[in-house]
Amino acid sequence: MWFDTYAPPTPWSLSRQPRRIRAGWKKLLAGGGALVVAGVTGWGLLTHLLATERGTALVLGAAAGIQLIRGFLWWERFEHDRTVVRPLARRVAGVLDQAVGDRRTWLAVPWDYSSGDDAKITIDVPLDFTAAERDMEDITRAITVSTGWLAPKAELVLKSRHPRLVYGRSAPPPPAVSLRNIRECIGTARPSQVVLGMAPKWEPVLLDLDSETPMLGASMRTGEGKSELAKNIAAQVLYHGGIVMILDYKLVSHMWADRLPTVCYARTPAEIQAALMWLAWDEYDADGNIIRPSELTRRKQVVLAARRAGQKPNPGPRLLILAEERNATGRALKRHHRRMGGKGSSPALESMDETGETGRQVKVNKLDVAQRLSAKASGSDGTADARENIGAIITKDPTEQTWKLLGGGHAQPPKSGHKGRYQLITAAGVTEFQGVLYDEDPDESDRLARELALSGEIGQVPHDMPFVYRSGLLVPAGVGQDAAARQEAAEQASVIQQGAPVLPAGEGPGAAVTLAEAVAAGLFVSIGAARQARQRQGWEPVTEDRVRGNKYLVSDIYAYIKGKR
Repeated sequence: MWFDTYAPPTPWSLSRQPRRIRAGWKKLLAGGGALVVAGVTGWGLLTHLLATERGTALVLGAAAGIQLIRGFLWWERFEHDRTVVRPLARRVAGVLDQAVGDRRTWLAVPWDYSSGDDAKITIDVPLDFTAAERDMEDITRAITVSTGWLAPKAELVLKSRHPRLVYGRSAPPPPAVSLRNIRECIGTARPSQVVLGMAPKWEPVLLDLDSETPMLGASMRTGEGKSELAKNIAAQVLYHGGIVMILDYKLVSHMWADRLPTVCYARTPAEIQAALMWLAWDEYDADGNIIRPSELTRRKQVVLAARRAGQKPNPGPRLLILAEERNATGRALKRHHRRMGGKGSSPALESMDETGETGRQVKVNKLDVAQRLSAKASGSDGTADARENIGAIITKDPTEQTWKLLGGGHAQPPKSGHKGRYQLITAAGVTEFQGVLYDEDPDESDRLARELALSGEIGQVPHDMPFVYRSGLLVPAGVGQDAAARQEAAEQASVIQQGAPVLPAGEGPGAAVTLAEAVAAGLFVSIGAARQARQRQGWEPVTEDRVRGNKYLVSDIYAYIKGKR
C-alpha cells in the first residue's frame, strides 16, 4: 500500500535496482507525520522527561521488532527473487523485449506459487504484443521450467491500457480413481482406445493404439504401480475383443489373466522365446522361401491381399504384447539363447524388435514395462532405435537423470509423491493423470479385471497360438469355430449343421466348464449370450469361483445346443 510503483534507476542512483516511488500525498503525509512525532518528542523531553524516555524506549523496541520481522521477510523476498523471479525474467525477457533489471515493474510471482491453488503470475507485456503462438509457447514453457507448473492456464488481457498475461495453476487430478469411475468411458470408447485414468476435472485420459501410438512404455520403480497400469490396459484390450500375450518372467505378475481363454501366458525363458518366435520369426527353406510364416507375416499377407482386392483389411483381433520386467526378461532371454548353443543376438529379442517396427498396420501393439526403460532394456542391440518406436511413455516421479532420458525435451513437472499419480509423455507434451486402481484388495482387484475382460466381446485366438488355456473338456466332436457353425436365434447360441455333438474321449458326464471357456470354444457368440442361456435354462453351478468364474456341467450345455439344432 505504501509504495505505488517502481521506476527505472536514475544515472546518479547508488543501486541499479528499480526505484520505489509513491504518490505526492503519501510523501506529504509521511513528512507531516515525522514533524509531528519530532515536535511531540521534543516537548515531552522538556516537560515530562521520565515518561517521554519510557515511551520512546517502548516505541523504539517495537520498531526494532518490526524491523527484525521486515528483515526476515526481506530475506525471503530476496531468495524468492533470486531463485524464481529473476530466472523467469531472464527466460521471457527476450520474447517480450523487457529489461531483466526492471523485472519488478513488469513481473509478479506470488510467494505461495508452489502451494496456492489460486496463485496467479502476472506479466506485463508491451503494447505491440500480439500473443503469437510461438511466443506464448516460449512463455508457457519458461513458466513451467521456473515454477514447476504443469500446463499453466493463460488469460490474455490485451485490450487494456496495461496489457498483461495472467497465468494460473492447473487443477490437480482427482486423488483416486476406481474402475467404477471409468466404466462408462470404457463402454463408449472406440475399440482402439484405452482409458488410462483421469486428468484434472475428471477428464478421461484416452490413448488410441491405432492413430496415436501402437507401442507404449511404462518406466517406474518397484512398487509404483506398473502391474496395475498394465492390468488396466490389457483388460480393456480383452474387453474390446482383442487377445493378449503376457511375457511374465516373474511368473505371477498377472494372475488375474491366468487361464483366460484369450490370453497367451508365457513365464519361463523357454516359453517366452517360443511365444515370440511364433509371433515374429519366419522359418525358411534352403531357397529362402517361407515354410512356416509367423503371426506377423500372416497378418501382413492378409492386409496385402485385401489391399490388392480393393477391400478394407481385417488382419484379425488386436494383439497386445505385455512384456513385464523388460530389463530382467531381456537378460534371461540372452542367457537362454547362449545355453541353447546359439550365437549372436537372441531371436526372441529380434522378434520383439520386429513387433515394434512393423506391428502398427496389422493391429499388433506392445507395452514394455520396466523399472527404467533405458536403450539397453528396450532393444536387442542396446541402441535407442527400438525405443524410438515407443510413442507414449508412462512414468511416475522419475529422477532428473531418468527424465532427461525419457522426457523428450519436455520440462519435468514437480514430483507429487501421490500414489497412482502418473505422467504421460508424448511428442505433444506431458499429461499428469491419476491412474486406475480397481480395488484396494489385490484379490478383488484381480476379480474385477477378470470380470471386465470377459464382459465384452471375446476375441478368436489363432489356432496355433502357444500357451493358451484350451480345456480338453470344451470342444465336442464336430463343434468349434469353423465355417459350419453359425449364430442365430434370440440367445445367439451356436447352431450346428453337422452331426450331433459327441463328448470326446476322456470326458465324463460330470465334466464342468466356465461360461468363458464355452464362449472360447465357439458354443456361444459372447459372454452375454452364454449368461442369457444360463438364466433361461436355470443351470446351477457345479463349483463357485469368484476369480475364475463358476463352472457348469458340459452335459447341460451340450443338451441345450443339441436342442437348438
